[in-house]
Amino acid sequence: MSVRSWINAEEAKATLIAEGWKWLLHSSREIDEPRARWASGFWAPEYLIGVDRADPRSSHRFHLQTATRYSQDTPWTELDHWLAHEVRPGDSVLLDICLLGFNSVLYLLPALLKLKLKRLACFYVAPTSYAFPKDPLADLLLQSIEQPKAYVASLSYDKEKGRARHLVFLGFDHARAWKFIDARGWKLQDVHTVLGDPAFVQDGEARARSAAEPWLPEFESARPEHLHRVQADDPYATKKLCQDIFSQTEWLDIVPIGPKPMALGVLWFYFGLNEEDRARVRLLYDFPTQQNPRSQGIGRLYVYDCEEMMMGRVSDD
Repeated sequence: MSVRSWINAEEAKATLIAEGWKWLLHSSREIDEPRARWASGFWAPEYLIGVDRADPRSSHRFHLQTATRYSQDTPWTELDHWLAHEVRPGDSVLLDICLLGFNSVLYLLPALLKLKLKRLACFYVAPTSYAFPKDPLADLLLQSIEQPKAYVASLSYDKEKGRARHLVFLGFDHARAWKFIDARGWKLQDVHTVLGDPAFVQDGEARARSAAEPWLPEFESARPEHLHRVQADDPYATKKLCQDIFSQTEWLDIVPIGPKPMALGVLWFYFGLNEEDRARVRLLYDFPTQQNPRSQGIGRLYVYDCEEMMMGRVSDD
């Protein structure tokens, strides 16, 4: 998965226009963040497709809308059929993942891959800064911790199956990562954590560490080799880490609550597995719905080319 980035927003805009991308899929939720509307702000309206969850309590049903067409409740199984009425084989699609949850990207990418596109890429804008409420998770509507529908692995923890490992990405939400560890009763000796290093924003590592207090300092002191650092804007680094951890265990849980490019790396790893191996990996998520603005400014802008996903190339060559 190749990556391009720009620090100058006008240069990024000029490049995207010159490259002739046709469709932009983006979150249609009304969140007042500059990065959330950056790309859709200059896109031709007739080639915009807005996406949102049909119900905050449902992670696999979607609102979809264009300038002339609207679907109030489309299940994940019909996403490709709905999109095929608009997007033609040979078209190019840019998927704006700034405000799309992990589960939305999980369902949208396979649907888009069925459309025989000429080009498919994910677009992401890092903010200049974040703001979070004082009360942990107060501005997120969270669901119970589950596996996404249709991506369910039944992991067994009996002795014959061997010890599972749990890969937890550390985001900026206080207490969120621990919620998974605590709810599942995982032993810390089996947990691996991931920090974005370097992070997207200034003091990003310090913010992630603060969000993981009070348990992370003791965890790191006792098991320094279980705290992994990967470049936050490099999906390949995340994919490689997932492969390395998976090669050491029979069963793997992944909690993808870090930055969106890290989530892309998780999906790159996951979709590259054969059916037998995928049955040994469990994606666990709490399906948040963001209710208030969380970021300010336009930082670096990224385009992640999904050609390797499209072509089924998952090797490291």
